[in-house]
Order: sequence, then structure tokens, then C-alpha cells
Amino acid sequence: MPDFELKVFQADAAKTIVDRYAFFAGHPYRPSKGPKPRPFFQALSALTGAGKTPVLAQAVTLLRSHFSSEPIIFWMSKAKSVVAQTYSNFSAGGKYSEIVDGFRIINIAQLTPMHIEDGSTPLMIMATTGLFNNRDQSEGALNIYKKDADLFGDSSPWERLIARKTGAKRRPLLIVYDEGHNLSEQQTEILSELEPDAYLLASATLKLPANFHKAVIQPIKLWAEEASNDYERFAEVSALGADGSPDAQLFVTTAISSEKVVSAELVKKAIQFDGTTGAMEKSLDDLHKRLELIKAEISERGLGFSPKAIYVCKTNIADDGEKDDHSKPFMHRKAPPIRIWRYLVEEKGIPPNEIAIYANLSFLDGNKPAEVNLFSKGENDFEDFQAGNFKHIIFNLSLQEGWDDPACYLAYIDKSMGSSIQVEQIIGRVLRQYGARHYDNQLINSAHFFLRVDNQSVFSSAINAVKDKLKAEGAPIEIVDNFSGTAGTAEDLNLKDGMDVKLHHVHVDAK
Repeated sequence: MPDFELKVFQADAAKTIVDRYAFFAGHPYRPSKGPKPRPFFQALSALTGAGKTPVLAQAVTLLRSHFSSEPIIFWMSKAKSVVAQTYSNFSAGGKYSEIVDGFRIINIAQLTPMHIEDGSTPLMIMATTGLFNNRDQSEGALNIYKKDADLFGDSSPWERLIARKTGAKRRPLLIVYDEGHNLSEQQTEILSELEPDAYLLASATLKLPANFHKAVIQPIKLWAEEASNDYERFAEVSALGADGSPDAQLFVTTAISSEKVVSAELVKKAIQFDGTTGAMEKSLDDLHKRLELIKAEISERGLGFSPKAIYVCKTNIADDGEKDDHSKPFMHRKAPPIRIWRYLVEEKGIPPNEIAIYANLSFLDGNKPAEVNLFSKGENDFEDFQAGNFKHIIFNLSLQEGWDDPACYLAYIDKSMGSSIQVEQIIGRVLRQYGARHYDNQLINSAHFFLRVDNQSVFSSAINAVKDKLKAEGAPIEIVDNFSGTAGTAEDLNLKDGMDVKLHHVHVDAK
């Protein structure tokens, strides 16, 4: 049986969403468009690792009591891997299954008219947003916009969802959008056809399309102004501004305190940044020295897991900015993923079966060594990648969503990524704390980044962007940074054959 219990702050966030819905839906001034009421909206803003999924699951479960018939929950995310993981977590025996107990959980391809018409059982439909990006796109065996005479009569599944009749009633429908920052104008237009009762969007950072803001957010803001005399209710749902008056922006945003997330030990307490303008090998050596220290601390405490490292780089662009020639033999390739792979295997002794390259790395037929684990099909081979449980993952930014492993402690970011490294987009991949508990050692309570850059200003800009992001999120995570330039590297002179000369090491930073 699953052994998951909501943290107090998670339960409080879910209750806030539901209380706000009850206030809005039951208010005499609730805005409408013709005879139909405008939808409720709530953005769940939280640090990566705060547990947005169980909060939203708890919210939709509690919202059931506010409807006259059981609702349909349309749960979406951009990445297939995220949808698959959520489906697994909600299904019988899954991590969050007890939260959504009583719901019928299905993928969109499993949808039938019976599911829609059965108003006695709450229904949760899982789908990727790709389903809504193209009218001709199908998910599995189902084309949601195509009329299906055999199964859906003269209607398409989409039309039946719009009608969603149960007897003489129309079933309530809530749209839950995980990673809601991916919401687009096109999705906004198509989803509005469903005329949902509520939108619940989750993201650490959220920028909404203009049309969504106009059709959904603006009516709520106008309502808040008209209902502003109801100070007591706005206070009850924590939506009063600093001046003591109702604040519409606060009302539409449930913000989870980052301090509570850190205190609950769900994420690491600190981030250590080490920067260098030196060679790639220098930075990778530093990372692996740190990795060995972390391994030793984990082993000493008998924690029973192996720390993982990620390596972020451009895929087919060499250090000099030139495109890598994929027709060359493997040993002559200059693509950063191959250079990193070779260094890990040849110099650090990492077994190839512990390393994955998750990127669209080009090869001619027959010139990829069999021991190289390449995942180049995006979401189509993501499950195979996950099953490999690799300890070293080389990728470009394509792995940001859908990959989540609290055992990830270290990250190398290559200068091939350019001046706009955007480290703040990657920190979420290494921020979760293994076992959701802090230990008695700072090394294993911290995330460790190693940045190889062209100059110190790029390093400083990257660190400042991370600090600004964490400050905006109110996260009490300590930032420690160290820039060593090329310190510690030694330049070897290559002797000509037959010469016998004593060789000295010249340290670049020597005084």
C-alpha cells in the first residue's frame, strides 16, 4: 500500500484553493458570459519539489463536495513522461492513489461515452497538451476531434466532452494543467470550448497567454473589485493586500512558502557553484572529486543510494562553435556529449552501462559504439531511458521536464551552452532532497554545480540569475560560489622525440 501523507503546508494550500472556489462560485456577483458563469482560476506557485501534484490532487478531491454531480477532471501536461508518471501515481497502488480514492483514472485513449455519462463516479482523464495543439493529431487509437459512429454516435469525443450530459444535467469539468507555463494561445482557444468550471494551473513560474488573461483572469479581477466590501471573506481566504484591501492577484494565486518546503526537508538546503574558464577535463575532475566525497558520506551513513550527476551541453556543436562532423569515426568526434562520454569512460573509469546520452546526437550507420547508450527519440524512448537507472546523464536542455530523481546531486554545465546558460532553469533537476530528509552533513544537503564558462562575467550572471529566482520564490537556500579561473590546471609541454629535457609544470595562477 502507498505510504504517503500530505505535509501540513500542502494540505493548507489545497484547502485554500477549495475555499476560494467556494467563495467565488457561491458569490452573487460571480461573473458570467450570457447564461453561463465564468470559470474559476487558481495558479499554484511553488518551488520545484514542493509537491504540486499531490496538492492539486487533494484540491480536486475536496472540490467534489461543491458540485451536484461528480466532476470530470481533465489533467494535462506537455510531456508524455510527466503524464505517464502522474497516471501511475494516481492508479491503484500508486504513490498518490489514496488522495484520489474513488476517482476513475483513465488515459484519453480509453475514453468512452459511458465514462462521460456516469455522473455517479468522478472521472480523471490524463492527456498531453499535444492533443490540443493540432486538430488532426491523435492520441493512441483515439482521434478526439473525429466523429466515431461506432463508439460515440454522430459526435466526436471532443463534442461529447463539451456536452458531458449525465441525465438532464451537464457534468462539472475542471482543467488541471501541470507545468502550466506551457499554456499557449492555441491551447487557450481550444480548451475554452469545453467551458470548464475551473482552471487549476501549477508551475514554479507562470506567464499566461494574453487571451487567457482576458477571458479568464480579467473577469475575476473585476469581480474582486465589485465584491471588495466583503473584507471578512477575502481575509478568510488569505487574499488581502498589504493595505488591507482585497487583492485580486493574491486571490488567483496560491503561493506555497518556499521556507516551508525547505523546512519540510523536501529540497536541499544549499547550492554550491564552482566556475572555471579552464579545460573541460578540469571541471569534470572537480566534479568527480566532489562525487567521491558525497559517495563516502552516503556510505558512512548507510543511506543505501548512489548519487547521480548530469552533464549539460550542446549536442552537435564543438568547442570552437563549429558543427561536429558526424561522419567521422567516434574517436575523432568533437561533439561535447562524445568528449564527455569518452572522458568519463577512459579517464575516470566509469562503466559505459552507467552512462546515458539523452540527446539527438547524430551518427552514421555503424559508427556508434555498441556500448554507448544513446536516447535520441525524445519522449518515444524516455521509458527505456528511465528503466536504465543511469548514474551519469549527458543531455541538452531537452531533459528539463519529465525527469525527476532526488539522487541527482551534481551538474556540469559546459560552455558550449553559450553565454545565456540559464542555470536557473536547471536547478530544479538537482534540488529535490533524497529521502525527503536533511542529514548531518552539508555535502549531502547541497546541490553541486560545476560551470565551465568563457569568462567570469558569464559565471557571475548565471549565479545572480539563480539568486534572483530563489529570492523571488522566497527560498531560504544558501548559495555558495567559487570561481577559480584556470586555477589548478597545469599546462604540459610536449617534447619532440629523442629530446631529454627536464619538464617543469607552469601553474597559470602562480604568483
